[in-house]
Amino acid sequence: MITLNTQIENRGILTSIEFAGLPCKVRRVFMLSVNDVRYSRGGHAHKVCWQILVSLDSEVKVDTQNSFSTDFFVLKRGFSLVIPPLNWLTIQFTEAHSSLLVLASHPYDPGDYIYDKDILFQENKSE
Repeated sequence: MITLNTQIENRGILTSIEFAGLPCKVRRVFMLSVNDVRYSRGGHAHKVCWQILVSLDSEVKVDTQNSFSTDFFVLKRGFSLVIPPLNWLTIQFTEAHSSLLVLASHPYDPGDYIYDKDILFQENKSE
């Protein structure tokens, strides 16, 4: 988890991300949103891409799993979560019409995705 610089005042809330302090170079930015909380996002891992998740409004529940551990995070405004490669990721929004900003270390590449959790864990155990 990375704590973001957040200023709260009468006019509103300003949260900034200093790219120099991130564990990877950001080459792509995208947003996820959900209309219905019954649906989750993620359900995959990346071979080389790092991701940094930033909740823009409500809480977001994030499960990560790799060959060594399973972790659960509740991501709130003002915090970001770093997801290194080879981590299976499941994202569950807690409120409809919520948004998540994702900073990625690589441009979109369909070949970077791993959609089979068993293959992910077999490959990592053999290394």
